Amino acid sequence: MAVNIIRQHLLLRRGAALFSISHRCQTTAHKWADMSEDEIKTTIMAKSLQYVPEHGWSLKAIQAGVRDEGLPTTAHGLFPNGAAALVMYFNESCNVRLHDVLRKQLSTKSNDDDSSENTDDKAFSTTEFITGAVETRLRMLIPYIDKWPQAMGLLALPGNAPESIRILGYMVDDIWYLAGDRSIATQWYTKRMSLALVYKSTELYMTQDSSDGFIDTWQFLQNRIQNMTEIGKKARGIQTSVTDAAHGLSAGFSTLRNMAGFNQVDR
Repeated sequence: MAVNIIRQHLLLRRGAALFSISHRCQTTAHKWADMSEDEIKTTIMAKSLQYVPEHGWSLKAIQAGVRDEGLPTTAHGLFPNGAAALVMYFNESCNVRLHDVLRKQLSTKSNDDDSSENTDDKAFSTTEFITGAVETRLRMLIPYIDKWPQAMGLLALPGNAPESIRILGYMVDDIWYLAGDRSIATQWYTKRMSLALVYKSTELYMTQDSSDGFIDTWQFLQNRIQNMTEIGKKARGIQTSVTDAAHGLSAGFSTLRNMAGFNQVDR
């Protein structure tokens, strides 16, 4: 009798467990059914990031994220670029976070300036803003810094480089724009290319930096920004000299034409 009671109890517990599993599966299926493919990818990659310190930037990290979300392991097929897709997702999400941080800083500074009567306090340093922006962005790498050389290697592959450059270009353009830059033509490209080089060289330095709090990296960054600023000033000086020379030559030619009568109009 006691055996039958125990057996019935075990059967009831097994039935409850099966019902619970079935319910979870139905709930999970319903959750994914209401999401687009891009939303599913984003959810999986966000979950996968926590496994990067353990598995690196790899398909294994993505598979762990897929498993956590209750999806079949074949769902990693949503990422034909494999681990590179995870790195690019991380970079793009960091760029969005950086934009929000910088916008908030500008809003706070604007409010402080409005309440300040000291004009010196209102002076806006583009160099300081850009340096702070790049440092903020690089600090987002710290939780994954031990695995970041692997990420850089993935992004450098020929098949991944174009998209990686696009993401980097978006970031440096956003920083310059928020810093107040509205340059056009050659200057627009020069400034963004220079900042991209500063970022990538500092990023590489950071992966090899063993100083406390990456203090050597931030000093390296300041030096590169200073170099970029000095080169920019010299370039603008050269451009101004060329422009002035061109205006001088134009005026000289106009004078010669007038003296020769070329500018006279028949009446």
